[in-house]
Amino acid sequence: MSLEDALDQLRTLLESGEVDSSSVFFQIGTYLRDETNRANEALRALVSNIMEYTILKQEVAPLDDIYRLLANFVADSIPNRQLVLHQARAEQFFAFTRDHIDGSKHSFFILHFLNNLLLDYPEASKFLNDNGSALKVARQSVPDDWKDVWTSVLEELASQSMSCELFRALMNIDHRNLMLHMSKNDMDLQNDTQLMHDMIQRVAEDDDRRLFESVMNISANPSNANSDLEEYLQLIDTENMALQALGMIILGNYIMSPEQQAEVAAKIKSVEKLVNILTSFAASSKVEYLQAVYLLNKLLGNREFREQFPKRSYLKMLFLVDTLFEKRLCEKEYKNVLKLNLIFHWKYSYKLSEDEAGLLEEHIVRWKSYNFRDHDINSELQKIMYKIIEHRKDTTLANLAFDGFAASPEMERQLDIVHLLEKVKSLGILISRDSSSITQLPWFSATMEEIKTAIDTLHQQPHFENDPRLHLLDNNYRYICAKVGECKLV
Repeated sequence: MSLEDALDQLRTLLESGEVDSSSVFFQIGTYLRDETNRANEALRALVSNIMEYTILKQEVAPLDDIYRLLANFVADSIPNRQLVLHQARAEQFFAFTRDHIDGSKHSFFILHFLNNLLLDYPEASKFLNDNGSALKVARQSVPDDWKDVWTSVLEELASQSMSCELFRALMNIDHRNLMLHMSKNDMDLQNDTQLMHDMIQRVAEDDDRRLFESVMNISANPSNANSDLEEYLQLIDTENMALQALGMIILGNYIMSPEQQAEVAAKIKSVEKLVNILTSFAASSKVEYLQAVYLLNKLLGNREFREQFPKRSYLKMLFLVDTLFEKRLCEKEYKNVLKLNLIFHWKYSYKLSEDEAGLLEEHIVRWKSYNFRDHDINSELQKIMYKIIEHRKDTTLANLAFDGFAASPEMERQLDIVHLLEKVKSLGILISRDSSSITQLPWFSATMEEIKTAIDTLHQQPHFENDPRLHLLDNNYRYICAKVGECKLV
């Protein structure tokens, strides 16, 4: 039987019901395994009738064959997915579909249909999340040989969901990969203020990395106030490393203002304890927990906290970064851990004693010697060196800060205006101290050209038009050019 003959039979069935329904739906579904048949306009014209027939004739309709046909119809075809989703009776049809995910044989074909419908089609994901299908799928137990398609459907639905209820459904089935995936979404945690606390309890029972990172992500959610400070301080006092790290990270996420910064700083009884916790993470190779340095980064702007930072703790933070470089972290999954710890030293370097500046310079020579070609890490290294230049009137620091850091295509793609501001400011300081020596250094001309190119690029971006930082860059660049007698105005 040809496809055209099968479609004729389908019309007869839909109009009068006088055809073997199972046979015709199955045959057309088989024809649709050939993607060229999915664009058949005669079939497309019958889609709304098929959906209506499924609802009205549910007692006799062969659901497995119908959903097999629809699964093949929407496979690899955005136009066909749109056609199905935008039918007048789509709401009733998908409510019917949701209610028939019940573990019966036809549920297998429903899952395949949903999977093919959802792929690369966020509108369908939103629709099915809104109508409760995501929850129904998550709560439905399935045989092992269905798990792949069931997981694929859940992945697509969870990627668009902001429902705490769905997240709890994933918790109930302990689907940690999807929990981690969904924790990155902007869930409205006002609807479930207990969610993060329950997840922390999961981490207390099992320090699985996915659970740990899920709590991190939930804590960073803008709708999460993170205001149960005493609870999070108690986490730091436990012997559980995962909980110690989460306590520090959550407190860091809480700090969004100088007032909150001062509030948390006043509750920290021992800076040395926080640093010792970080070094214990490194000693135990719990690299992911070192993201907890985020709390120190948030607190360093508080004068009282900064003043109680013991020198021995600062030394430990220097040696901690030594360890991270030795582990070649910037080549691995947790490069961000190294970056966060370098940010600590950049923030700390705003107020350095002479001996601290000397120690930091020694360590930077060591860190730079690893010669990593990573833009993010090198930018953080340079920002620290720029601060040392402000503290130490030593023009030999110029080579340490600028030599070997040529611009790369990656840098041009990811202009970091904070880094650029620090670079231009530091170069201006060096020029003001000894312009004749600095201009003769081999990297000077390339650096000036790089700065000019970066500023030109920023001027071409409309959202920087009224940004005072760009005006400051212009002024500092002009100052340097005027000092060296060669100003290329932007």
